[in-house]
Amino acid sequence: MTGADSYAQWQEILACRYFGDAQAGRPVLLFASDEELAELGGSGSLTDAVARYLRLADETQLFWPVEAAVARWRRGSRTEPPPCLPLLAVTVLAATRMHRDERSAPNAYYIRLAEALKPSAPPDDLARLRDRLSQAFDVVVALWRVLHDWLGGMQGQRGISTIRTGGHFHRIGYPLSQALVRAEDRHRLTEFFAALGIDRGGAPNQDSILYHLRIWASRPRGLSPRLVMALQNDADSQLLGGVLSSLAEHWDGVVRERAGLRRGRLRACADTDSWTMWWEVERVAGINEDVVQLPGGGELKLSVRGDGDLYDLDGDMPTFSEALRNGLHARGTQLALHVPAADVVAMRKDPTIGAWAAHAGVVAFEDQVLLVAAAAAAEVSRILEASAAAGWKPARASMLSGWVTFLNVRITNPAAVEDALPGLREGVASALRQDTGILPVLCHGLPVGRGLGRRHYLAGGEPDMLLPAGEQTRMVRAVLDGVEQEFRAAGFPVPLRVLGPLPAGRHELTADRTDLSFTVVQTLGAQAVPVDPAGAAVQGAWVGTGNPGGQPVLVRRGLHEAHALLDDGTVAPVEEPAVPAWLKALIGVGATYRFEYVPPPGTAWIAERSQLGWRVRPVHPTLPAMHQLTAAAQDVWGRLLDPATRIASDQDRWRLYTQAAEKLIGR
Repeated sequence: MTGADSYAQWQEILACRYFGDAQAGRPVLLFASDEELAELGGSGSLTDAVARYLRLADETQLFWPVEAAVARWRRGSRTEPPPCLPLLAVTVLAATRMHRDERSAPNAYYIRLAEALKPSAPPDDLARLRDRLSQAFDVVVALWRVLHDWLGGMQGQRGISTIRTGGHFHRIGYPLSQALVRAEDRHRLTEFFAALGIDRGGAPNQDSILYHLRIWASRPRGLSPRLVMALQNDADSQLLGGVLSSLAEHWDGVVRERAGLRRGRLRACADTDSWTMWWEVERVAGINEDVVQLPGGGELKLSVRGDGDLYDLDGDMPTFSEALRNGLHARGTQLALHVPAADVVAMRKDPTIGAWAAHAGVVAFEDQVLLVAAAAAAEVSRILEASAAAGWKPARASMLSGWVTFLNVRITNPAAVEDALPGLREGVASALRQDTGILPVLCHGLPVGRGLGRRHYLAGGEPDMLLPAGEQTRMVRAVLDGVEQEFRAAGFPVPLRVLGPLPAGRHELTADRTDLSFTVVQTLGAQAVPVDPAGAAVQGAWVGTGNPGGQPVLVRRGLHEAHALLDDGTVAPVEEPAVPAWLKALIGVGATYRFEYVPPPGTAWIAERSQLGWRVRPVHPTLPAMHQLTAAAQDVWGRLLDPATRIASDQDRWRLYTQAAEKLIGR
């Protein structure tokens, strides 16, 4: 195969891989490392094809064959990428081969480019080729601009350009901009974009993205060493910022793995009262069910549970000790579940799960439970002695064999933890390194009414504002109820109650582009009535006898429809009431999530239909006594017989009801 034929073959391979129809609407990076090119598999090496096509010995027309091919392309339809992709890919390859200590030095770049094109040349020949490449590189710069303009002219149909330059080294900035973010980095960065809230508030400016990425990358995130190094280098950061801005601006809001699967978290959860553990997976938007294949065989079925926040898990559950110590990665058709390997698992109370749940790392000033591998227990004890508030203790019995459970852990001296990190093993240091997040959050305080709305706090128990701290100190602007103030982002909570007293009602708070508005309430509901010492032993509680109806339940607002299902088959529609005037005055219209409903006597189930379909949950464990159904009841029961109906619990009893309904409907 001639040099021209080999070059043409690589042009076709690269055009298909990087600029095919599948890239429509997505930012594209011409990232070309040795590993990436090996996966593409041409009939010969890319560098050899380009070297044979160019005129490497010609000091004045080194790149003339590519220039001529692009000139002919300009006279055609230009529906395909310009025929300079192999050459541009080699210039990126040279950038990926630069050594860690070379950073972005121009001389270092051109010698790597010379070595790529003539790997076996003597040192003197390489030095001369380096000089010729440097002198003629303006031609390559022009070709990068041709590719950038072509992508723009195609209006995103073949991808959105991330080609950038700038900083101290203008010419080599073009290939360097494509070499800083690996393919795997792009998928890791979707987690960063989600943490930054880009899907809700839009992409921030370049400086803000870089600042927050430095905070996020201060913990191990699986980013490539080259990208992490670029964050610490001024020249590389200017190039990286432009690429990140393009990726963020056109992100589709989906956290993905490299294979395109959506990322789900398999999280260890615990109840320290019952001393039990279990697994949970939070629902990924748009995916109601999947089957994932576990390492070593077995499969795990996921289906949306109840109100749609979590999945029901059915199948071969991984063992906690093995999954937590060694890590776990399972793939399905839509989802990929991941458990990171760790010597220490930090657990915090999770409002969605309602229990202790594993998180990425410890958070200062928050109550936590730590699961610690027995071999690391002594290390962790020493750190807690220096950094945690009094009251922490290792439990006498652990939840897992080979692990120690530390209770009542509250880090109050994060500096002591940071000072100790260099001497710790990586598995321990990774877990104890603060997970401050990258956006301001509300913490502490006395939250109330979580079932009615978000961020409600009892008067006197207003929350604190926690501003994430980066390696460099910065001031963050916050506006509370129209009053602006600057705070130092140092990783310490800012107590909002000292700015008060804050009256009851909604308070508008924004900090660092983040809405943290909250509501202060005096009480929720009626005043408490003192217990009469001379009265009954049990007051105001249902003890499991008498009428199974009459006990209030919470029903979600905004449903398509809801019904109470009685044990005799009667169907009673549930009407959504208006928001009570006293609650509307506190939190505004539409701010409540649920309303209280008192079902009629004999109610066995509540059936709710949302955009996710039907969901049925039990009210009282009565058995069916169904003899006939009205036409309206047959309509509702007939729709509930759909296999897609989700049952919150007690599926065996629900099966008895559906069997009775099928007989009466005649199915």
